[in-house]
Amino acid sequence: AGLGVMGGPMAGHLIRAGHVVTGFNRTHSKTVEWAAANQGVAAATIAEAVADADALLLCVGRDADVFDTITAALPHLKPGALIIDHTTI
Repeated sequence: AGLGVMGGPMAGHLIRAGHVVTGFNRTHSKTVEWAAANQGVAAATIAEAVADADALLLCVGRDADVFDTITAALPHLKPGALIIDHTTI
């Protein structure tokens, strides 16, 4: 979650390393643009983004964004999935 200046390139590097990455950004048009540029998968919702995911990686802007993203994702994460926060706040 979070495909901005830091999150977008980080997710792109994961794809180029051979991982399947489903991206989500609160501004869906950014998600679609990122997916097209990086051969990623664009999710319309956080629930869709984390469905069957082994990990949720997030890089968002504020403490409240971290809280909101994780709170929204938790009910949809499979047991044992990792949450990795790259936010620099």
